Amino acid sequence: MGITLRKYTPADLEVILPLARRALARPEEQLGRPLWRSLDDAHGDLEGWHDIEDTLFVMEDEGEPVAFGGLVRDTLLNLFGPLVVPHCRGRQLPDRLLDATTSLAREKGIDWMTAGAGRRNHWAKRLLERSGFRSRERPTAVFRLRPRAYGLVTKRLSGLELRPGSPDDLEAVFSLYRESFPDGTRLKRRWRRWLELGEVQVAERSGALVGFVRIDAAWLTHVGVTQSERGSGIGELLIRRGLETHWQARPGRELRLTVEIDNVPAIRLYRRLGFAPWLILDVFDLELDRAD
Repeated sequence: MGITLRKYTPADLEVILPLARRALARPEEQLGRPLWRSLDDAHGDLEGWHDIEDTLFVMEDEGEPVAFGGLVRDTLLNLFGPLVVPHCRGRQLPDRLLDATTSLAREKGIDWMTAGAGRRNHWAKRLLERSGFRSRERPTAVFRLRPRAYGLVTKRLSGLELRPGSPDDLEAVFSLYRESFPDGTRLKRRWRRWLELGEVQVAERSGALVGFVRIDAAWLTHVGVTQSERGSGIGELLIRRGLETHWQARPGRELRLTVEIDNVPAIRLYRRLGFAPWLILDVFDLELDRAD
């Protein structure tokens, strides 16, 4: 029978979770995702991932699950794994998993794949580079924020309105995203989807959109403030409002974010809000065929 490749089923979580825990505890095996220590971590990270059984792969050896990998849409570090049980390493299973994942991403019209690796995980870096991924050169820090009592946002800025974003804000939000992230890879259709899901909070002044924050089920992914308003406290207010909304919907859920380690102003803000440094990752990108 040998090694076979199949799609993920919910029962496979029993195998994936110990592999994820092991990788997270060992810098030489650490990958950017999954970052799971418990079933709660896994369920939180997978919340809203409706096509999980179509985007994760499991490899079996004589019917025994021995490796997994895949991708998740519309999020940071969207490459999952590949992770392999220790006694099956050295058999090129990660290469096969990564090839299958890349082919699947192209089939689904995913334009960009991003992977993270622990700074001592040299085998993962070699694997990614063999598959065409390019290093961002600058390491990325993962911060996490455990639940805390925020209450309502009491601070106000004159003339500023904070509100949930809607699909009607798409043009303004996407324009500000391009201003705030000139090297950003997210396409307009992604932002349309995030606005439809209610994952974006916005700030307006005199009817003009001047800031936004996006928080999904487990990650704070983007904060943007227009150039003329930076340093005014809008970013902090937006994040606080986003945290309030996040924990109203998901009480007790830990939140994470990534930030380049030399982005000192952002790190100062996140530390002030209570985010604590957790991991340092090398990040790799693979650009696929793109469509508007």
